[in-house]
Amino acid sequence: MLYQGPDQMSEIEDETTIQDVHVLAFHRESGELLESGEQRKGKQIKLLQSGELISAEFQLLAVEGGFKSRSLREEMISASLKENESICHGRKYQYQFINESRTWQDAQSYCRVRFTDLATADNMSDAGLLVNTVDVGYSGSVWIGLHNGTEYRWVWSIGTLSQYSIWNSGEPNGDGGCVRSFNGSWYDESCITALPFVCFNDSSGFIIITTAMAWRDAQSYCRQHHTDLASISSAEQQNLIRNQASLWIGLFLDSWQWSDSGNLSFRYWTEGQPSQSSGSECVGMSRNNSGKWAHESCDLKRPFICHGGEFP
Repeated sequence: MLYQGPDQMSEIEDETTIQDVHVLAFHRESGELLESGEQRKGKQIKLLQSGELISAEFQLLAVEGGFKSRSLREEMISASLKENESICHGRKYQYQFINESRTWQDAQSYCRVRFTDLATADNMSDAGLLVNTVDVGYSGSVWIGLHNGTEYRWVWSIGTLSQYSIWNSGEPNGDGGCVRSFNGSWYDESCITALPFVCFNDSSGFIIITTAMAWRDAQSYCRQHHTDLASISSAEQQNLIRNQASLWIGLFLDSWQWSDSGNLSFRYWTEGQPSQSSGSECVGMSRNNSGKWAHESCDLKRPFICHGGEFP
């Protein structure tokens, strides 16, 4: 079992002891998997009676067992995420809506002179901020900093590049732009294939969803109910799902780039996007469609959003 729901973990009788708690985490730099009470190469993770998680170098993956109280669970999760907040939640930008209609290139030039660049979004929090930046009276599309590039890369739905990989022999072979894990190896697959999938939750780790969905629908489900489709950065993480049948993971093929050269791969496409239509190389955000994105001709004139750097 990878995860017990929060209600299960909070509704524990008072006689539950601290020894009932089992923590599974991985070291952020080495990728090593470590369990509660285990020590490896000088790294140790354990719980004190206060609920403190020793060593902020670890990312919480999963929890089994019970807690003395709800506050103990919350303290443990808070400690495990404190030093890893930038990975879970991304950077925070200062956005500025410019209610002047310009082509994408002209908007880019304007932002670079007066601010930093056209807007970049690293995660769902940023996507929500973009929507709220637009004037209430405007309901159309606005330019953001995403545009089509020339290089295809395997990237993670949560917004990071793929560093670790465990492709099966002969893969990827061009079957599709999304990735499934099967018996411990990865295979590229058509994104419209319906498969079970594995989500990641900031506070709970990996959660397997047995309902079969297309990759984009699985991504939407994970973002709505958890954090995102799972990203895998080590063999230890891959081992958590190695005995499962085919599951979508968060890896996909992408050629889109940010104007400010940011290399994070978070995308928030509307249904049917990106399409194969030619001449639509720049991306607009639709305020009346939950802030989702679509690519359009760069010559269209739209209002736009700049960003003025990152919050300290």
